Amino acid sequence: MEKWRVRVQGGFHVLFEDTSTGTGTGTGTGTGTGTGIADDDVCASSWLLRLCKQEPDAISAARESLLRDAKDGRREMGMRAVQAVLEEAYSPLSWVDAVYVPQTRHVVLSGLDLDTLQLAYEQFCAHTGFHHAAAVPRLVARGAMLVQDVFASAGGNVPGVEIKPKCPIPYSYYGREAARMRLQRAFADAPDDVEGVLSTYLPATHHELKQHEKHAKQRAKCKDAPRHDHQSAASWYHPADLYSGERERVEHAARALLAHPQNNLRVFYRRHIVALSSGQDALAENSRILLECFSTHEQGMQYGHGQPDMVALAQARLAEMVCAHAKLFHTILELQKASSHSVECIVDIFDSVLNDLMARRPDADDAAAVSFLQQAMCHADNVSDAGRCPFASETSSSRAEPTASCSSQSLAWRLAALRAFLLSRTAMDCSVLFSICSDHPERGAAPARAFVVDVEPLKSIRKIDHYVAHETRLARHVLTP
Repeated sequence: MEKWRVRVQGGFHVLFEDTSTGTGTGTGTGTGTGTGIADDDVCASSWLLRLCKQEPDAISAARESLLRDAKDGRREMGMRAVQAVLEEAYSPLSWVDAVYVPQTRHVVLSGLDLDTLQLAYEQFCAHTGFHHAAAVPRLVARGAMLVQDVFASAGGNVPGVEIKPKCPIPYSYYGREAARMRLQRAFADAPDDVEGVLSTYLPATHHELKQHEKHAKQRAKCKDAPRHDHQSAASWYHPADLYSGERERVEHAARALLAHPQNNLRVFYRRHIVALSSGQDALAENSRILLECFSTHEQGMQYGHGQPDMVALAQARLAEMVCAHAKLFHTILELQKASSHSVECIVDIFDSVLNDLMARRPDADDAAAVSFLQQAMCHADNVSDAGRCPFASETSSSRAEPTASCSSQSLAWRLAALRAFLLSRTAMDCSVLFSICSDHPERGAAPARAFVVDVEPLKSIRKIDHYVAHETRLARHVLTP
């Protein structure tokens, strides 16, 4: 276990790689046998160990508040039961072709193993400056998973690219009335021109408002910086361009990613992440880095340092990979659209499920709650419209109010609605890894193999209160210039 080191981290997970030359890892399999991960002749270096970080303080604080407010922790028990039932019926292979999903294995870690990995993670954070030493998140053993290393072929020398496509869906998709209520919560003093603010908010996307928020934070840190200083500039990447399937628009998206990679573009070489620039000359510098990684791998495809069309070559290469797998991106987008319920509506639906559970099984423990929900879940597959809010697509301010709320629907319908919401949230936060093919383009093969990651496990129902707070906070930036 001491031979594991951090390869890369995300917002909620850390990926470790095995630096040993042997085949054993000392990590037990899902059965807890401790026999290693190579029991069926799979080399340990072909796998990455993924661990979850402890929940951020904001989420943990919200959870503690819920436990204080909910008598006997019934809401917490309901969350556990709902999550268990929804995860039981979930598989990423149910919505994406198997060729796009890396293999995974669940593992059991001992406390000693976890302590060793925590130390390695803290050393990584100290070296990279990702976290202040006193604020390094704790790693948790629950949900530990081995993930196929898609860059492990050809001796690990295959360059790769990770793109986090984000979500292009505008807030109008979730309904005008839901947007109006959110804006009323977001602004303590309601704007005089509510309709005007609403007309600005509805066509906006989560990604756009997130950029406004980042911009505002940077401006607060650098008040004396020029208005268009690169440190405070927001990304001009638009997810809709990447999903469009149109070569010109995809190239425009690729150019924006190269100019402002943030966490949406990563380049790997020899299985390690390559640092990308975020400075004023990021577009040219990141284009050079990308092409150098490709040129050292591909025979006869050299990219000189001084080529004036280096940016055009880099964005064309990224666009080529995305367009070659347009079907995958279409699938991701369709799953993001699986639910048109606002997060506030989902909270109401969950609370109604919990109320049903408490009314019909007032003394239920976790096992009894799961059993009760499993019976209802058997009928959820027969529900065809649970992910669609009946009034989400209506934009007329004079639309008729629904005669029955979502919380009055059948329990199977509400569970299906929760499942559709978590599926959509999972797709919104996934990444696509491209492993560069060595036989391209001489043999006419696809420019890269594609894998969709971060689609397992299913997003947690525990985060719904966090989602509400997050969306309310972002809504305040709708008026940010």
